[in-house]
Amino acid sequence: MAEKKSDAKKNLKTAAVYAAISIGVILVVLILNQFEFFDSLEFATQDMRFRIRGVEPHTEDVVIVGIDPQTLDMLMIIGMPTRDYHATLIENLYKAGAKAVLFDVLFLSYTGEVDQSMSLDDAISRNDSLLAGALAARPNTVIARKSKVTMKDATQQTAGEATTPPGLFQIPDQLANVDMFQDGDSFIRRTKLIFDDMPPEHGWNYSFALKAAMYAVGADTAWIDTEKHIAHVGDIEIPLNEDNFMIINYAMDETTYQKSDGYISYEQVVDDSEWGLGVLIEKERFKDKVVMIGAAWPESHDEFPTPFYKGTTLFSKNEFAMYGVHVHKSIATTILEQRFIIPTRRWQFVMLVVMMSIIASLINFRFRGFLGIVLSVFLVGLYTVISFALFLQLRRLIPVIAPAFITVTLNYISTVTYNFLAERKQKAMIKGAFAQYVPPAVVGELIKNPDLLTLGGEERVMSVIFSDVAGFTSISENLSPTEL
Repeated sequence: MAEKKSDAKKNLKTAAVYAAISIGVILVVLILNQFEFFDSLEFATQDMRFRIRGVEPHTEDVVIVGIDPQTLDMLMIIGMPTRDYHATLIENLYKAGAKAVLFDVLFLSYTGEVDQSMSLDDAISRNDSLLAGALAARPNTVIARKSKVTMKDATQQTAGEATTPPGLFQIPDQLANVDMFQDGDSFIRRTKLIFDDMPPEHGWNYSFALKAAMYAVGADTAWIDTEKHIAHVGDIEIPLNEDNFMIINYAMDETTYQKSDGYISYEQVVDDSEWGLGVLIEKERFKDKVVMIGAAWPESHDEFPTPFYKGTTLFSKNEFAMYGVHVHKSIATTILEQRFIIPTRRWQFVMLVVMMSIIASLINFRFRGFLGIVLSVFLVGLYTVISFALFLQLRRLIPVIAPAFITVTLNYISTVTYNFLAERKQKAMIKGAFAQYVPPAVVGELIKNPDLLTLGGEERVMSVIFSDVAGFTSISENLSPTEL
């Protein structure tokens, strides 16, 4: 009975230590996660899920007109087409039946000549007037603006200021935000849909892709429920993360976009011949479509890495950044096809970490040695498989690195360290207590089997021989202790 009580007390002490380790691991993981310590690894697993899933159909409601190398060659230019070309493009697109036209192009200044007697705001060229007239005549035409200047491009005067076209192009409801939000590794995985840096009455607070989606579904307004973290566009409800960003569900990579039916070269649209615009009208390539125009030549530097940066399969190694206009179409596709990626809330993340820490502690408490390692690895693998399956089947983005790999690993390392130190302390205690009284072989056996140290000894079936030396008493009386 005493032995059972001793074992129960020992197990209770060990369980308390394991519980303390589990709580400590939870706190460490949550604190490190708060400082985005695991983000780079988590982003890698997120990209891996896209590549395992592969390409999906993109929306047919949005068509891309790319200012590509073919355009530069045919128009014999070395950069962005002049604004008279843009004016022609607008007219031709609506002639071909386009529902709306959006330029992923920043018109930040006028292009007229400036002399000392005039300001930049007065330097309006003929091409500026042509573009402004086309915009005014076609209210469903939108040009780009930004809400911030990147640190690389910022000056003391421009840092933090809105980047908006000059007055001639500032038409209500005809500006949309093209800001890109890069993660710590410079990849684009999320986007903001509605901005608050402009008065709402201007109608300039929508993102470029959201504006395209609004035209596609015929919605006049969009709004965000900041408590539920849901954006509303007509009848469409868009799940957002707790920072009110939407996770982009990329349908394809850059090379696939340019080979798709939803991509047309800019030069073909401004070509008024029957082999240019005539073919596009005949084939109804723009009929009832929302058209996005943007840079698609390498020197434009309007390229961003995405989850498909290394290709659309798990083992592909191609590195293709995606042009900004195709990122915008990916966002519009996410909205229009309603293939939303559902983010994990912060409280859900905490619960996952707590759950995995408790399970890992129970495994470490119950199983030691090699079996404990195997079960811990199995736990991490099972969690990872379930997380990937939820993404592939339900588009739920469950974090993997912190709840599984880090939490389970820290639990295992902590408990192994504790067990090692506890056993070392116990061995030192046994050696110090018995080395002076019993043979080394016995001490070694006690160190190997500490359970032998129990009160009341041990019951065994043994053979014992008792013997005596004849006349020993008389002999001992006549000898000194040394001689005896």
